[in-house]
Amino acid sequence: MQEKLTLNDLFALFGRGPDDARWVGSADSAEYLTVVTYLVQRSHQAQA
Repeated sequence: MQEKLTLNDLFALFGRGPDDARWVGSADSAEYLTVVTYLVQRSHQAQA
C-alpha cells in the first residue's frame, strides 16, 4: 500500500499552514526541488 502525501503534509514540510494553499504556485525553487527529490526517491523505493 502506498503512503499518501496530502497537500497539508506538503505545506507542513515548509512551515506553511493549510491556508497557504492558494499560493501553491508561488513556491520557490528550493521548495520545488525538495518535493521533486522526495517524489523521485519514493518512486524508486516503490519499485524495489
